[in-house]
Amino acid sequence: MVYGVSMSETLKIPPFVPMSVPGFEKKQAKIKAFAEDFRVDEVGPEYSDGDGPHIRFRIEKQQLTTEEVLFHIAKELGIDKESIGVGGLKDKQAVTTQYLTVKHDLEPRLANIECEGLRILEICGRSRKLKRGHLGGNSFSILLRGTEAKDEQPLTEALNYLAQHGIPNAYGTQRFGHQMSTWELGRKLLLEGEDALADTPRQKKRFMRRLAINAVQSGIFNTWLLERQRDGLLSTVLQGDVLWVERLGTPQLALDPVAEQQRLEASKVSLTGPMFGVKMRAAVGKAAAREKSLLAPYGLALDQFAPFVKIAPGSRRPALIYPKEVSTCFEADGVRLAFKLPPGAYATVVLNALVNAENV
Repeated sequence: MVYGVSMSETLKIPPFVPMSVPGFEKKQAKIKAFAEDFRVDEVGPEYSDGDGPHIRFRIEKQQLTTEEVLFHIAKELGIDKESIGVGGLKDKQAVTTQYLTVKHDLEPRLANIECEGLRILEICGRSRKLKRGHLGGNSFSILLRGTEAKDEQPLTEALNYLAQHGIPNAYGTQRFGHQMSTWELGRKLLLEGEDALADTPRQKKRFMRRLAINAVQSGIFNTWLLERQRDGLLSTVLQGDVLWVERLGTPQLALDPVAEQQRLEASKVSLTGPMFGVKMRAAVGKAAAREKSLLAPYGLALDQFAPFVKIAPGSRRPALIYPKEVSTCFEADGVRLAFKLPPGAYATVVLNALVNAENV
């Protein structure tokens, strides 16, 4: 059973995961009134590969999606869009910087790329091809337009609380598309196969296929997260949970919950939740029962992910994130927040704990 829904019922959309800080009253603010109010700077990958076959470069964009940037660069250079390496997708309604890679022999042509809203900031040198998630995280600078000077101190304390205690690592609503359209497409793909993409332009099918299946994985993860949150188990190890061992960078099963709970509290391991796929490291025992119950209420089964194993093999995602390098500053138009999040984490999750705003 998923939060009170019987197995005979079919859920249409994934749940919203509520965010809050104990004793803190959320502030009223406008988010993204202007692109400059919301800045995202991608932190490059930690590894260095001075003789890799690609060249890494950094761009700044605004009023453009990352996908639109990739299409434009591919057209300018006369290459397949899929040959461009990218670590992650960035907001359109923001000023964002990020790293990309192309084959190193294209370096001389990068300076000639022209597009409104796009700038090449620097050429960083030889590299391996960037892959999704291969980055050091993202640094955010966000203006809470309309907040006042008196709001800065409580916002500072609330942000510091999140940095110390963590916050559920939920996917933001933008992951699921306008009016849940990306989620709906992904669910149709799993249920009906490629016919679900019949109305999608050929040049966008590969991108939308990956995005849509990922949206379903994300929605089901949010469901798992909400259940653990409601049961008070986001910081509790159950028998059979899949933990991430920080020192080794590998997953392991929690076969001794008492011992692993001590390691969790010492920050030596992290609790993870399911990003379903046929190659996902599955939980066992008590934790497995919770995970196995998640698919059926959406009318789905694990084997339906098999045709998409190359783009969505399955993985694990940390249950909690801890904002780092947190700070606040009062400006003429409101309080500006700054913090850094790990790859794949959503700034909107932090904002949902701090402000009431329609466009968070």
